[in-house]
Amino acid sequence: LKKKHPNTIRHYIGIMVLYFEDQFKIETSRTILKKRLNLPTVEEEDPEPFTKEEVRKVIDHASSDRKVLFMTLKDSGMRIGETCQLRKADFDTTGDTIQINIKAKYTKEKKAHSTFVTRETKPMLLQRLESLEDNDLVFGTNEDVDTAVNNEEQAFYYLREKLGLTEKYSHNG
Repeated sequence: LKKKHPNTIRHYIGIMVLYFEDQFKIETSRTILKKRLNLPTVEEEDPEPFTKEEVRKVIDHASSDRKVLFMTLKDSGMRIGETCQLRKADFDTTGDTIQINIKAKYTKEKKAHSTFVTRETKPMLLQRLESLEDNDLVFGTNEDVDTAVNNEEQAFYYLREKLGLTEKYSHNG
């Protein structure tokens, strides 16, 4: 077997525990399991962010639709899955800055919150929002979140390939 990530091993053990409890009615104590199993610890690397120049290069070479998406991601700190689910109604354009209201059902932690975009992004985003109805997806290419996220990840991968930004971390590929 290939070497597995520590989190994967923990997940497999959790499934096995549930299986034994369900199929064989064997109750297991998580404390005893922790004592008896020598699980590998997760090594956390400090990832290197894109430099300002690399971000500028990506945005400059992106299509106009993706340029607005990348600028919004850069400004707001949202995850791509959150961004792909946003609808025009989630944007408040009445103030000096555009406020994005992220619904709890869009987020990983299931907590609603708001974020903003910069003055640099505002004109492009307003232009994008003009042509949409309130219930239209702003950035998502598909109503299915997983498909929309996959589409954006593929597009980002091809853009990085084109720009030569293909360096990977040694610890996770």
